[in-house]
Amino acid sequence: MKKTVSVLLALCLLFTLFSACQGGETESSKPKLAAEAQKEKAASSAQREEDVEVLRVVTDLDCRSTLMGRASNASQGKRTFQTILKHFGGTPSGIEVELEILPAEMGGPYDSELTHLRTEIMGGGGPDVFLMSGFGDGGSATPANTLFQNPESAMKKGFFLPLDDYIENAQFMEFDKLDQGVMAAGRNDQGQVILPMFYRLNEIQINREMDPAQFPSDWNGAAASDNELVQWAGAQWAGYGFRNACFGKIADNESEELLITGEELFQRTKEALELCKAYAPEMSRLQELQGQGDYNVFLKEVAVNVTPWGSGYIAMEDNVNSSYVLKNPQGEISAPIETWCAVNKNTQHPQDAFFIVDLLLSKKFLQQEDFWNKEPSYQYHPDQMTFFWMAGQGYLPVYSTLLTNSKNTYKFVNPLNNAQRKLLSKTRDEISYAYFTSNLDREIDRMYGELSVRTYVGEEVTDEEIRKATEKCYTTLKMMLAES
Repeated sequence: MKKTVSVLLALCLLFTLFSACQGGETESSKPKLAAEAQKEKAASSAQREEDVEVLRVVTDLDCRSTLMGRASNASQGKRTFQTILKHFGGTPSGIEVELEILPAEMGGPYDSELTHLRTEIMGGGGPDVFLMSGFGDGGSATPANTLFQNPESAMKKGFFLPLDDYIENAQFMEFDKLDQGVMAAGRNDQGQVILPMFYRLNEIQINREMDPAQFPSDWNGAAASDNELVQWAGAQWAGYGFRNACFGKIADNESEELLITGEELFQRTKEALELCKAYAPEMSRLQELQGQGDYNVFLKEVAVNVTPWGSGYIAMEDNVNSSYVLKNPQGEISAPIETWCAVNKNTQHPQDAFFIVDLLLSKKFLQQEDFWNKEPSYQYHPDQMTFFWMAGQGYLPVYSTLLTNSKNTYKFVNPLNNAQRKLLSKTRDEISYAYFTSNLDREIDRMYGELSVRTYVGEEVTDEEIRKATEKCYTTLKMMLAES
């Protein structure tokens, strides 16, 4: 039986080879014709798609969910977006809207899609609306590549449609009720070209008895303090955004000059790592405690917590004794803008494109409550993941009354007690300037993030290593600024 099978296989192989030799030219043409037919079919399909115009909205919000360590559901996000559009009545012209969600995982398909989109934009096309993240709080995990590496520079180059004339006739946003100090970051000599949506302010929660007079007002005081709680707070403050904690404005995009020195970058990095070293044993203890699984016990043991305002940890809020805000070494409070939207100057449908950003800046949308979904917004739910993370983990909306009027609701502010609300109001009033996080900001945080991770696991990071890392970072910043 085995011999018979072997003979048959040999005959089959011989017949195949013989056929290929006798009729090689004819046979080889068959797959070629099939491939050509497939190309024609694809071309025909593409032509049909071109005949049906759609309004394209591109977003990288799923990438933010990845940075937060959460899964995302892009397909559900697209369906949710259609529900939101229906809620607001649909586009003025009735044109269909397609939400393009960039791949959640960095590198590979994500980078390829960014290259494709940039090519489209530079060629006079591209998506009609951009809904973008700043990624200013990811530390060493921040993406090296974003669609607009430097939004302020992109404004200067004229990538976005000026919106002043459209804002005058807005249906949903109440522009005069938006935080004008933050909105100003999206203005240039052409008017409002980018619309900030959510920005970041951090608060320090001290969950132990402490004399308020002992708490410093700025970074310099924290770096010089020998108070254990202050040191821990400073370490966490830097962990939530070293660049924002330790520096004011870092670059002038008009003159393409850095506004910080290499020595300043070295000194601030060294100061922050010293605070990390002081906090490392406590952080290790808390990680071990957290691993035991009783989250309520863990929260009660947390002496210091630095977090975006009202991050939803209600059990933590119950444990708070006092809250503080640290200013940067220049004595300023700045607000990194972490979510924003804009209209492509190349759009052929400006009214419909503005309809999208108009609803995105509406009070109903910015309050992040579940008008499209019955599930509470602060809970993990795949139906909301694409949009849930546009507010990060406690970012503040630009609709100012959502934060001050107790009759209004915003998912991350609701748990705040009265003292925290007052501090929030005071902090917002003291914002010196708002800025769009760029590749320069992320590079500083990336550099610091890599060094702080080493410090927290017990490695000794020498001054020489800090100097080498900061000099390399500073050189990279100059290159980025020249290329922006």
